[in-house]
Amino acid sequence: MAKMKRSEKILWIMVAVALAANIVLPRLMQPKYSWDRDLAQRIAADLLRPDTLAISENAGTPPPSGRVHSRFAAAEYGPEGVAPPVTEVDGSQAVPEHTGSQAVPERSRRTGLRVRYSITVPKGTFRLRQNLRCWLPFPQGARLIEAGVNDVPFPEENITLSGTSSPHSSLYMQTRTSRYKDITFYEVYEYDVTLNEVKGLEERSEESYLTAMEIARWIRDSITLAPMKEYSTIDDVPAQVLSEKKGDEGGKALLFIKMCQDKGIQARYRSGLEPSGGKVYLREWAEVSADGKEWIPVGLSGKNVPNPESIILINNNFSGDLYPAKTYPRSDNVDFLRGEVEWDGGNLYFPLWNSEITIEYL
Repeated sequence: MAKMKRSEKILWIMVAVALAANIVLPRLMQPKYSWDRDLAQRIAADLLRPDTLAISENAGTPPPSGRVHSRFAAAEYGPEGVAPPVTEVDGSQAVPEHTGSQAVPERSRRTGLRVRYSITVPKGTFRLRQNLRCWLPFPQGARLIEAGVNDVPFPEENITLSGTSSPHSSLYMQTRTSRYKDITFYEVYEYDVTLNEVKGLEERSEESYLTAMEIARWIRDSITLAPMKEYSTIDDVPAQVLSEKKGDEGGKALLFIKMCQDKGIQARYRSGLEPSGGKVYLREWAEVSADGKEWIPVGLSGKNVPNPESIILINNNFSGDLYPAKTYPRSDNVDFLRGEVEWDGGNLYFPLWNSEITIEYL
């Protein structure tokens, strides 16, 4: 075998060095994760979006563009304190219109739903191939039809469900990123709801609920329903709601829970998706209990009382751990209704991915 010439050796060495540099240098140059930098980016994402100013100046007017972002999506409230749906979603609190072809059932019977929820990370978000991890909201008791990436179903062994003991019910998948195509994580499941009315705290006469009723009445009368910034950018959500005398559904629920617990009353946080009138709403509410067994939903905005049986229940608590655990801080460190995404270098905040939901009545 002929010996390699000196010039050829040098050429191959240069090629090897160039390849190594292309792989190693970007990783070495990649800054280490910093929560302070992450928090600054989150605050900037809220403040720099054009719809933020429009909503903050007039909380009753949706942004002119029709696009919404994060908790500012709940900009316009009806008389019962429910934010109206929107048709465009940008990793946001708002949810698109129901797209099924069937009519909405009467609100007096049990019905099945088929739900498709997806999160899309646009192409070009990452320079190199990275591990991409995604947690999708997946309700307890749902029947999983399929889940995967880019319309390719994953086998069961590549899907992780959080289980019934988790405060935030989720479906976890991971894949590798691509510079040349979007990455869409999706899930399809079926879920049963009972569409009827429910009796709330105000209709209970037991003495054990009187203090909770007084707290709920004070919050309804004293705390204005209004949009809030992302919870992860707020040091203490209940304290801010109390100080500013305004907050969204979740903020008012967290304040109610804190005030009840200070009085020794058992209270908990719950949230999920509510299909109603051909639309889908994000709902966050508080429940109170005298014995730890029977839990009563509390209406904190008008007379509207959430009915847990008519809601696709995702969360049984707040600020819990996801399963499997995230490496980096969550985009929403209190609730879990929009999903979470992270990569090898950090969390992927809401403006960097899009979400979409469709619901069909069965």
